[in-house]
Amino acid sequence: MTPTRELAGWSASTAAHTLGPFPMVVPASVDLPAIEAQLRATHVSAPDDETAALEHAVATARAKGHDIYFVVLSEQYGSTSYRDIATELQKHTGGTVVVFGPNDLGSASDDFSRVTLEQARDNLPVSTPSQAANTYVDRITSDQVSWTAITLVLIVVVVIGAVIARFTQLRNRRKSSPDASVDDGTEADRGADLGEADPVVERRGQRGIRADVPRTDSEPSSAQTGTTPSGSESTGP
Repeated sequence: MTPTRELAGWSASTAAHTLGPFPMVVPASVDLPAIEAQLRATHVSAPDDETAALEHAVATARAKGHDIYFVVLSEQYGSTSYRDIATELQKHTGGTVVVFGPNDLGSASDDFSRVTLEQARDNLPVSTPSQAANTYVDRITSDQVSWTAITLVLIVVVVIGAVIARFTQLRNRRKSSPDASVDDGTEADRGADLGEADPVVERRGQRGIRADVPRTDSEPSSAQTGTTPSGSESTGP
């Protein structure tokens, strides 16, 4: 089993550092001060054959406004150890620190959320850090889905939908209510009170059948015209 030491700083003689209820445990074989010095110089602590590709990934992240550091370790440790190493280094460097091991990687950042960091590591070829580092940078610096914004939009949509449904329900209720319908004869009586003409009488007058209109003195009677009510001429006695 690989020996470990608990750290509060870079000195093994200092008190144990805890992250919540758990101590921050870093393998004793990892020289954190030496790694930090390399990171401050080039942002990379790795074998020579990996350095150029990792520096390219650093430059890509920097062009997008992000400060990132890469560490490549040759010894294999437990998965949580890589994250503990990254966390300890990040306290001194700031930005984002990614630590690659032969079997896994760990990261720590004050720039990206833990969710973003964990999603970016899915299916990465950690055994080839030069390739994995560039893919990792592309993933964490790409446009991320804002779940907060999505949640707010969904809440607004639900509220608007509830308001529309309630309005529709009230409108339908008014339409089906007896009070909303027209009372029989009410409108006709109201029109008669206001002196409005009967539409039936108006239609009859337009056709010349104004039988309900009284005859005036100027109109000749049937006796004066010598015609019978049926319209035939009178022949006399």
